[in-house]
Amino acid sequence: YFTSFVSAKATNKILKASGAIVIILGLIMLNRGIALTGSGYDVNSIMAGSGVSEGETGEGFEMKNGYQIIRMEVTARGWSPDKFVLKKGIPVKWIVTTTELTGCNKAINVPKLNLEFDNKMGEQIIEFTPNEVGKIPFSCWMGMIPGLFVVVEGDEDAGSALTGAAVAPAQGSCGSGGCGCGGK
Repeated sequence: YFTSFVSAKATNKILKASGAIVIILGLIMLNRGIALTGSGYDVNSIMAGSGVSEGETGEGFEMKNGYQIIRMEVTARGWSPDKFVLKKGIPVKWIVTTTELTGCNKAINVPKLNLEFDNKMGEQIIEFTPNEVGKIPFSCWMGMIPGLFVVVEGDEDAGSALTGAAVAPAQGSCGSGGCGCGGK
């Protein structure tokens, strides 16, 4: 109906623009789907290169009663810190403190550990044991706020383990009000 009011030349331009928009949206959705698989290979991580990206890194952990203790704060802008170095075979207590809850950060997904949980305001403790050396990506349930565990053998240095462990910065990817995932 709309095209009957528009010239053939304008209709052709509208169709080309619409096609470009559909392709761009398809690529965005493909990238988000890849991020949710937990492979660690999405456009953001590839573009971040081999260096550690901006953002805080939780290089160390506290050992207490046989557990690696790591702490992470959840805000409307993402996770802080968003990278952790863990030792293989030692149980982890991941203390997640949520100070701001949005539609995007309401759940965390760690596909390689078959772990998914809802964030609740305040503090909660998630326990798991990393049994393989390598990178274990995690993200919000929408795949828009990435994070990373780097699992090392017992004697490997945390700083060297993070070299090459890039995670795209979460700032602005969610919670900034413009992404449609519940930002303020």
